Amino acid sequence: MILGCYSNKVFCNIDHGYLDINIHGELYAPICKINNGADIDIDYGSIKIDSLDNEQVIIPLDYNIQCEGVSTNNSVSITASGDAAGFDADKATVKTNEFANLGVKVYIDNKPMVLGNKYSVKLSTPPVVAVQLLKQKNTSITSGDFSTKIVLTAAYN
Repeated sequence: MILGCYSNKVFCNIDHGYLDINIHGELYAPICKINNGADIDIDYGSIKIDSLDNEQVIIPLDYNIQCEGVSTNNSVSITASGDAAGFDADKATVKTNEFANLGVKVYIDNKPMVLGNKYSVKLSTPPVVAVQLLKQKNTSITSGDFSTKIVLTAAYN
């Protein structure tokens, strides 16, 4: 028997009939996790208010990226997001919940990590992601606790 495929039907020369071929499958994007899905907590402790204008303490994050069924030679994209602080020209700072003029700036390999932008990275050599407490210039701040949340996501390219 000779079969010829000429659209979604296969012609069969037996009784000049047609045969439907149903094709099934599943496409999926590998699931990627950062730090095995666990939160990363950073405690700045007690900081003198006047040191915010001078001190440039940048803290690297201890994290890893895993993508189900993906070779470490492949690339993934990572994105940082959060409630953006309007005072950072680099658009890489998330504002704190308590102070409109205090935020946490995110860096990727020592460069500002623009919130919402995708950065392509190799799983075998993930970049250094770091954060820095940042006060808006020429503003004052009062004593008190502060907190914020930055969401770091990874997706298979």
